[in-house]
Amino acid sequence: MSRFAKLKALSVNDWKALLASMILLPCVAVQLRLLEYSRAQKAFLPAIPDPLSISQENPLDEVRRVSRLVEIAAHHGFYHASCLERSLVLAWFLRRRNIPYQLRIGVRRAPVSGAEMSAFSAHAWVDSRGIVVNDDKNVGDRFSAFDSRPDDPNILAPETSNLKASTSLEV
Repeated sequence: MSRFAKLKALSVNDWKALLASMILLPCVAVQLRLLEYSRAQKAFLPAIPDPLSISQENPLDEVRRVSRLVEIAAHHGFYHASCLERSLVLAWFLRRRNIPYQLRIGVRRAPVSGAEMSAFSAHAWVDSRGIVVNDDKNVGDRFSAFDSRPDDPNILAPETSNLKASTSLEV
């Protein structure tokens, strides 16, 4: 299927999410550059549920659909976002839909060629109910995720959810 045919097949709600992602990604980038991470996160992720919240019958399909739209906006829009910016925008969508998620940030040590030192690299991703939704399922094996506190504002876990808090994320 051609790109045009794929775009034509998007629903009105998909178009709204895609266009919102194209606007939100650069906004998040600006916030992260102007504010420290925790302040930018609090400013960007207020607990405002969407009045047209989706049905919770199969939220994983909705999470993957929205994740894909954010990825399309990040890779084919006018601003090519980092993993942190993409993950924050996805978290915003999930929070608005009252879908449990966890924003994960991990690090790894990468050896530097010809040097005795190692460099660190960092990566951000989102999981929902213990399933990685905007990266491959083994990202937790490549990056050591920071533990999240139960009172961490980036976790939305309604009492009915079975969100896993462990760092080993398996599908």
